[in-house]
Amino acid sequence: MSTTRPKERIIERHLVDRCRELGVMCLKFTSPGHIGVPDRLLLGHDASGVAVTLFVEVKRPGGKPRPSQINRITEMRDHGAHAVIASTKAEVNAVLADYFTAPTTSFATRDPHAAPLPQLRAPIISGL
Repeated sequence: MSTTRPKERIIERHLVDRCRELGVMCLKFTSPGHIGVPDRLLLGHDASGVAVTLFVEVKRPGGKPRPSQINRITEMRDHGAHAVIASTKAEVNAVLADYFTAPTTSFATRDPHAAPLPQLRAPIISGL
């Protein structure tokens, strides 16, 4: 019996289910005419009651973002939006903890460019 990597929809379903458990709104996000936009828009409050808006691009484990997705996330971050990529259930859990249940940095003071994109091994920094 061979083992296969979970499909993207399995990771996305985990995100949706965890958001439901946490009371975080998890909307499917599309923007006709704009390629590379993240899959999901999360709306909720962190543990301190601060409102959080977060875009999440979901990939299958080992999946890499397309150049259009990297460009769109960079553009969104340049405009002050918080956008991340999650490609495993563990990354989904870590993102939800970092932004909603156990944030180490206040959302109001968090730099949108500082969030790492796991598949790139470093944050996207505009202008580099």
